[in-house]
Amino acid sequence: MPTDVIFSYTTIHRVQKNGGLVFYVPALPHASRLYVIRHTLANNFPFYIGTANNINHRFEERLRAVREFGFRNNEINNISIAIVQITVGGVPRPPHNNGISAGIDVENLLIRSYMQQGHGVRNIAKVAPFLNNSGQTIRCYFYNTANWAHFVPANHNVPNNTFY
Repeated sequence: MPTDVIFSYTTIHRVQKNGGLVFYVPALPHASRLYVIRHTLANNFPFYIGTANNINHRFEERLRAVREFGFRNNEINNISIAIVQITVGGVPRPPHNNGISAGIDVENLLIRSYMQQGHGVRNIAKVAPFLNNSGQTIRCYFYNTANWAHFVPANHNVPNNTFY
């Protein structure tokens, strides 16, 4: 029996700067999720895909760095973040910091899904081919309920014992 993995793009967040303060609109959730950062001015590698136990906490340091480095509004306005909720076998399964959900490395699977369809990612870890050793075919579904205006992978299957 196949295992269904659903990647739901649930919210989109823009980085904004006002009076020297940098913040996300809307505010990032205090939740364990995958995230996709898109920077439209990043040559050839516009996407970064990661995971965090707490998205809000993960990005606090990034905001501090943006403030301290003095990035200009035109640089910041080109950054957006999609928050991706994971469901495996019909059950919501947050991936935490290791990117693994119900025994499947969903972070690696999402990175490879972007790469397989010709999109550049900035990640330096987890870019090796995804190996499905789950014992079942993994059926990947992508829902774009947040209306992410950028790339969302196409639905696909990864047979057992197959590299993707």
